[in-house]
Amino acid sequence: MIYEKRDPAPHLRQVIKGYWRVDSEGDKTIATQKIIPDGYPEIIFHYGSHFEICLYETWQSQTSHLLAGQIKKHFFLRNTGAYGMIGVKLMPTTLAKLFGLSMHALTDKVVNFHKVANGKFLELESIVSQSPESSQVFERIDSWFSSASTEYKNDTSRVEQALQGVFESGGTRQVGELAVGVGISERQLERLFQQHVGLSPKYYSRIIRFNKIFDLMQNQDPAWVQLALDSGHFDQSHFIRNFKAFTGEEPTGYLFNEENMANFFLHK
Repeated sequence: MIYEKRDPAPHLRQVIKGYWRVDSEGDKTIATQKIIPDGYPEIIFHYGSHFEICLYETWQSQTSHLLAGQIKKHFFLRNTGAYGMIGVKLMPTTLAKLFGLSMHALTDKVVNFHKVANGKFLELESIVSQSPESSQVFERIDSWFSSASTEYKNDTSRVEQALQGVFESGGTRQVGELAVGVGISERQLERLFQQHVGLSPKYYSRIIRFNKIFDLMQNQDPAWVQLALDSGHFDQSHFIRNFKAFTGEEPTGYLFNEENMANFFLHK
């Protein structure tokens, strides 16, 4: 199994969080994988067998080119054979800023991007499909995004300033404080977040606070009380509730070191 991550070109770091590739290397074993929210929308290309997805209670077949909006809780994927995937993990406002998409309409959805993007990703799809297993594919994606980012479709500067506050505080800064920091009311900030991020600032902050747990787990043993405080939770019970809300599991039973997609995406 190949789990690979790549950074974008430095000038694209405000647009792209990073690239990833997952490849079963010909292994056709069928396995169900849990995917956990991390706060970043994605463009995903399959170059092997297709996947099935269970976002709610039923399984559905996926297409080979996908757009994933903000996801509020865990869901499941299941391969149907040997597979390979390339993902572009985007910064929260990129789809709104560069392509004029309403992020609220994409919340809790993983869709065929041709249905929502009006041909905006056709050239990118062609670039990736030429040789998806090549290490140069990420450089070609960089080049495409460099061209696409020369013109911004929407002004997201206030949202991005507030997001910076979320990231800097590890998701602990209050919504009122974020709003004051960018010079608008809480209600205005809520509207901007729904449009450009797809979640409320409070809920998005919860996801970022939850994500910090996985960073901390790589650097310390699970002393749960201290971990809860270090990750910005009020106490251990608050930490457990938040963890279970996003993963469906108690933290004491979660396999943080298991090689799977959830840990691959959440570990830095």
